[in-house]
Amino acid sequence: MNLLVFWLIFALILISTTVGVVAFFKKKYLVGSILVLPILIIVFSILFVIRDLESCRPDAASRCRSGLRGVQYALELYNTHYKYYPEKLETPIKDGYLYERGDIDPWGNKLNYTPIYSADKKKVVDYMLRSNGLDGKPYTSDDIPAPMKPEPHELKK
Repeated sequence: MNLLVFWLIFALILISTTVGVVAFFKKKYLVGSILVLPILIIVFSILFVIRDLESCRPDAASRCRSGLRGVQYALELYNTHYKYYPEKLETPIKDGYLYERGDIDPWGNKLNYTPIYSADKKKVVDYMLRSNGLDGKPYTSDDIPAPMKPEPHELKK
């Protein structure tokens, strides 16, 4: 990306210099050379915004992983208290184990929470948790699985 930006800037400077020199000698292309400066400012602004957006992607993925870790700890705390996991992520939000909008990833998509029921189908004994990633579609290459589940712990008396 940086090499592309360099060559685009180089080409724009070359074009603007050429237009300026031609305008200086011919005197009739002066209006065209005046318009080059605002166009260059707009193009540079767009390039810098695109570069900043590109640099944010890894940051969003790491924020997603840490958010998934926080959701896992909230689910483990819920399990410690009730001895089963919730059927959906809205339940720990209502009960205060997870903050409001805690089931949303950095891209604004809902987390993919799949409960795993016991053999008698009465309570949730485990779960799978993942983010659908930037595209918001499940089970694609940009999905982010939850980090390794923390070990369940028992409260000792």
